[in-house]
Amino acid sequence: LQVQGSAPDAIRLNLRVPADLFSWNGAGVPLNLKYRYTAPTVQNNSALAVQINDQLVKSYRLAPASADDAQGRLQLPVLSNGGNRSSSALDIPAFRVGSSNQLQLRFNLDSQKTGLCQSVASNPVQAAVDPDSTIDFSGFVHYAQMPNLAYFANSGFPFTRYADLSQTAVVLPEHPAPQEIESMLTMLGHMGQWTGYPALRVQIARPRELALLSGKDLLVIGGSGSAPLLARWRDALPLSIGAASNEGASDGPITRASFSVKEQWRNGAHLPDGSARIDRDGALAALMGFELPGSKGRSVVALTATDQQQLSQLLDMLEKPDRVAQLQGDVALLRGGEVDSMRVGDGYLVGYVPWYAQLWSRAIQHPVLLGVLGALAGLLLAIGAFTALQELAARRRGV
Repeated sequence: LQVQGSAPDAIRLNLRVPADLFSWNGAGVPLNLKYRYTAPTVQNNSALAVQINDQLVKSYRLAPASADDAQGRLQLPVLSNGGNRSSSALDIPAFRVGSSNQLQLRFNLDSQKTGLCQSVASNPVQAAVDPDSTIDFSGFVHYAQMPNLAYFANSGFPFTRYADLSQTAVVLPEHPAPQEIESMLTMLGHMGQWTGYPALRVQIARPRELALLSGKDLLVIGGSGSAPLLARWRDALPLSIGAASNEGASDGPITRASFSVKEQWRNGAHLPDGSARIDRDGALAALMGFELPGSKGRSVVALTATDQQQLSQLLDMLEKPDRVAQLQGDVALLRGGEVDSMRVGDGYLVGYVPWYAQLWSRAIQHPVLLGVLGALAGLLLAIGAFTALQELAARRRGV
């Protein structure tokens, strides 16, 4: 957390937080920053810029040295909180914070050159951020609307709510193929990267053990071999991929995917309940998210494909930031290297928002009514205070 030179590179701190952090009152993230720097002899353009994800939050002008700094005497802090240093407290806007963030502290230590014929000092200026600086996410509640494949692709949510994956079960076919085992290990590696902790308590299960997985979020991995398991949840699935066949095809196999349309498509056009089917030449891979049937608030994310080779293509997609940025909704189709995302099925909520937060969130949607109620409350309070004062005055007069 130390830099030197007049224009050093920024101090970068990576921050990974859960995707379901919810700021119901619009409050920011409190940052208490403590730092030291080589103070300039005169006021100049030296400044400290605080950025989050390359977006400026606030900039502080660095004060010049004072007369007390020239006494040649100082006290080294050992176990005390003393010492000469600067501190700044600010709130990082909550809408700037995502699952994966980088906090950048950029010191711009301007040259102390005061005349045209005076050279710049050869000793480089220095700056440092004290390690007891804090950033506090504890004031946020956990609340999110699911399914959302963007949460999964960027941070492994909802599985990474617990760093050791203690509430996660990975469901593999009875006889998994090498590509399916590779997919499982790759996804566990991704989640360890997101949480910074190994998946020590994840549970590996087979479809026949589904009844033993109560209270777990499920990551279902499999190509065509996972079809018997997904068939149990046909009513909850947003997408059903049929087996490839040559029916009606002249040049190659036809891939059939059936969509259960319950809500609306990505373009916002409302459609009646029903289904749709697409036919396409070649193989197809899909990433799906939905609520586990019979378990309220528990999630299922399924990695499936028309054949085993397409699972590798699905893993490669998660390695490419431009493809990950296209993932959203509850269904993502990978066809020929292109990603199509959409929202098809019903949504559900995970987490909890306090009752007063729900009340306030609904109240601010009606500002006029809120103002009228505030005026009435003030009037009633004034009438009550006036009545109490009148009774007190009457008792003093002996009436």
